[in-house]
Amino acid sequence: MQRLVLLILLALPSLSQAAVSSLYTATVVAENQSSVLRQQLSREALATILLRVVGAREKITETATNTILAQAPQWVTHYHYEKIAGELTQQRLTFSFDKRQVELALTALNLPIWPWPRPDILLWLIVNQQGKQQLISSEQSHHPLVTTIQTVAEQRAMPIVLPLLDLHDQYQLRYAETAQRLTSDNLFVQAAKRYGVDVVLLAKMTKMDDKLTIDWQYLYQGTVHQWRSTGEASSDREYIAQGIHQLADELAGKLARVELTLQRHYRFIINNVEGFNDYSRIMSYLKNRSEIKHVSLTNLQNQQLTLAVELTTSLTALNSDIGESQILRYDSAPSGDKTAYYRYMP
Repeated sequence: MQRLVLLILLALPSLSQAAVSSLYTATVVAENQSSVLRQQLSREALATILLRVVGAREKITETATNTILAQAPQWVTHYHYEKIAGELTQQRLTFSFDKRQVELALTALNLPIWPWPRPDILLWLIVNQQGKQQLISSEQSHHPLVTTIQTVAEQRAMPIVLPLLDLHDQYQLRYAETAQRLTSDNLFVQAAKRYGVDVVLLAKMTKMDDKLTIDWQYLYQGTVHQWRSTGEASSDREYIAQGIHQLADELAGKLARVELTLQRHYRFIINNVEGFNDYSRIMSYLKNRSEIKHVSLTNLQNQQLTLAVELTTSLTALNSDIGESQILRYDSAPSGDKTAYYRYMP
């Protein structure tokens, strides 16, 4: 069985917990500094943050995305522009968003939140081409595969490092075989101990003619997970990106959680309320609902009733039942300040 020939190809600066940018900060490219474009780009930036915070792509539905992104301009806490070297018009535009508002909105939609800190990951990346195996290290940062890894790691807020491949690593891996499973006694797993990571990821890329195969496996909490990517050799960066994305999805599936306790107190704004009789009917209806623990009047003017409401369940469950009534109609999802809108049906 062919043994790994160690060759330092390139390096990846450690993308540690501290190096990963804030979960709630994202950078986009702007063609100008107009307020109209800035508002549009704030939605693009918030979409990146939703992917980071929720973690698993399959959880982010179109409905949820549209509901949350509509609030993007209001949730911006800070933004700044930065020149791009060699560009005359394009600039980097960095947004910071209100963490609390984002998480409250996710909770209202029963979406999971992948908390910080994330598991530290060591990636052993091996390129097998023309009969030679090359193990990628952390000495340089210019190779296209490394750029791709860095980009996806930043998008998904995943702290990924590549090995040093110094004399210590080389000695540890002198008999390593890439086909073996990442069990606890595997040499790649043993060599990873010095890095103090939570996840050991091994990706073996094989290029033959114009075909590409990547065998992926990772060890997390004593369990090995494996899959294979196949495609065109010219698309190696795309398949590396897909593999990192899949790892993020799987880890988020294990670690992200739906917050059940944050969303209990709401402000209900009910339109089309003509006077005291309408108010009395609405209050009687809400007080008799098991999903509502407490309801009190905040304001009534201009045909708009504002109530303070404490729920015993999720807003989604309440609205499911309200939708079947002939008294109230649910008009929109909660805004960032935990306000839900309804229309009275007399």
